[in-house]
Amino acid sequence: MKNLFLVFSILFFSNLLAQTDSLVIQDSISRIRIYTSTEKSLDLRLGYGKYDAHFIEIGIAKTTVTWGCMGNTGSSIYGSLEFIPSQWTHHEENIYAIKTGAEVNILFFSLGAEAKYQTDFHQNDFVLSPKVGIGFANRFMVYYAYQASLHNQPFDDALSPHQFQVVCNITLKKINK
Repeated sequence: MKNLFLVFSILFFSNLLAQTDSLVIQDSISRIRIYTSTEKSLDLRLGYGKYDAHFIEIGIAKTTVTWGCMGNTGSSIYGSLEFIPSQWTHHEENIYAIKTGAEVNILFFSLGAEAKYQTDFHQNDFVLSPKVGIGFANRFMVYYAYQASLHNQPFDDALSPHQFQVVCNITLKKINK
């Protein structure tokens, strides 16, 4: 009985102390002001990547970045052109693509999705690609993407479904709110 009383006493007082500490912490947190800054911009999007073949990308992105004391978040929507020269592939013709997509960046973690239409003017394909990677404030990102072909991969001699990509968004113009 004496041991049981001792255990309950310790639990009661430790719980009381924990509640007191949490009240002090909550009061301190309520006094902290969180400073953030949001930037919106129109960006030049430059990319380089590799399937089995290398490709280059150029386009326009609308980017929003929020800077805060806990890090940054960003998002962008974009449209771009992709070019895969035949010299860089086992394919006889150059492959061209037009694509659109969206990306989100939280701290250093990046997610994205894009849809593209690609052609060599003899065959064509529509591709959906989820992307995951690392990045910084939607300015510089490195992605892995899986290319899901909707036309049974007509370019499978040149393009693997696995893609690695480096993208840089360079501010052309800041957009006022």
